Amino acid sequence: MRRSLLLIVFMLPLLAGGDALPAELKDKVRAKQLEGRRAPSPYWDAFALKQSGDCTGAIEALEPIATQGRGFEDAQTALGECLLDIGDNKTGIMWIDRAANAGHFTAQALLVELYATATPPNADLREGAKWANLYLTNPARQNLGVPILAADAIARLRKKMSKRDWLLGKERARGWTPAYKISHNENKETNQ
Repeated sequence: MRRSLLLIVFMLPLLAGGDALPAELKDKVRAKQLEGRRAPSPYWDAFALKQSGDCTGAIEALEPIATQGRGFEDAQTALGECLLDIGDNKTGIMWIDRAANAGHFTAQALLVELYATATPPNADLREGAKWANLYLTNPARQNLGVPILAADAIARLRKKMSKRDWLLGKERARGWTPAYKISHNENKETNQ
């Protein structure tokens, strides 16, 4: 009850339209807001490391985040990109593939690029066509209005393929459903 009264007493002048906060209280609020902005954020700091070109530090920071599974596809994609940058193609592709299989359009675009440059462990261009078609029709990308950033990679991939193989890859895309890893354990999967 006492807490409710204090809240009412504090909020009443604000509701009346006046600027009732004392100057020192405003300063405290501003200081607290600035403190919050300067506080370390393991999630965003990991991306900042990647953006600054420190892939070694970013890998260390991103891996615990990426292993969280569903909802952390941005971290999985960034981790995969950094691993590719340092030459660990197998693990990098595994992380990008994990995010792409969850429907992450940036990861799907990266897979298209990898297939266009023949980087994946298998050279199944139909699989590349599947990812190209999933990227092109990705509802999240379309809802956000993100332009087709992988257009060059898609063109290079199509140039390498027969029309029949492209259509067979498109058919694979039609039968695809998202798959989310529950944990870092590769044997655990669920379709949700």
